[in-house]
Amino acid sequence: MARLGLALQDRIVAAEKALALAPATGNWGEALELFAQSVGGWGCHLNSMAPDLGLLSSLTGGIPCELPREFAKQQGASPTVNKRAAAIYDAPLGVPQGEADFTTRYEWMNDYFFQNFLLRVDAPYSLFAKLSHTQKAATTVTVLRSKNQDHASAIDKTIFNRLLPTLYASVDLQNELDARNLNFAAQSLSLANVTAFICDPFLKIITASEAGENALLEQKFVSSKGGKLTIVNDKHQRNLQRAVLFASLLFDDRRSCANIKIRGKNVDAQCALAIAPLPADSSILLRNGVIVMLLEEATVQPGLPAKSVHLTGAEKEIGKLLVRGHTTSQIAEKRAVSKATVQTQIKAMSAKLSASHRAELLIALQRML
Repeated sequence: MARLGLALQDRIVAAEKALALAPATGNWGEALELFAQSVGGWGCHLNSMAPDLGLLSSLTGGIPCELPREFAKQQGASPTVNKRAAAIYDAPLGVPQGEADFTTRYEWMNDYFFQNFLLRVDAPYSLFAKLSHTQKAATTVTVLRSKNQDHASAIDKTIFNRLLPTLYASVDLQNELDARNLNFAAQSLSLANVTAFICDPFLKIITASEAGENALLEQKFVSSKGGKLTIVNDKHQRNLQRAVLFASLLFDDRRSCANIKIRGKNVDAQCALAIAPLPADSSILLRNGVIVMLLEEATVQPGLPAKSVHLTGAEKEIGKLLVRGHTTSQIAEKRAVSKATVQTQIKAMSAKLSASHRAELLIALQRML
């Protein structure tokens, strides 16, 4: 390593430091970007996958914001340049197509746009390594390389191997922290006798409270199919999926809550599902997680009209921050008050809105603010 240039050595040291601190700072994006740059790549993916649940999480570090500009620079939307764009403009509405429908593999591989843009983004020269593997999930890291970067050099692989132990230790620690947070959340919900499920944006069940597991076995309102939370009366499944997608951070930075009514096998049986985002610090690798609570008809509260509940100015500001996904600590720091003060105000809001749990409070606040 002594023969490496000072600039490269500085990048390696910076990458090691960022990776080591990532579980504490939560700044995985910057750490992965530095990791990719150190080993000659342009971007990096950190994926957690499970055979029965599919992709659990995906973190990316790199420069994806540059891609639209490059796309425009290469005239990617022009049908005279991009064969795919030409096919899109000529295709009838609602007819699925693939490259094989309008060009041969030989033509596509020798296409100007493919060679000068697509391969610049993601060529088959990636470096990857498995970081952990359990019965439940496997975590891998992949460094993306472009056509111009070509295959990884011996030095790139040496640096990759040097940084892997630090990345491995940080990912292992992050997985442990995430698992503890999610298990603690499930145990808390079990102690409160709440029927709840913690899911990813695609309704894959990560964990559930004891009452939630019983509800899946009873299949009165919900069940588990292929590891996914499914409404027994599938007429309402699309509404649930839409609510979960918007409660996650999959599309934008605004976290939204929802409360939807569903029916069970017996059409006369009715309940409500309350959907709210997980707190931002509950899980780093499962950034887009949501909590789904089942409220049977007897416990469904219609919610007080906004005019009948008075929140102070401070409570309204805290409520808005809660809805946006801020944690108690983050709110305290933002408002320059103690964490205990924020907790007291949250308890006061919960009492005013008759919310026994954070998810119910978030839904009530979403309705009011």
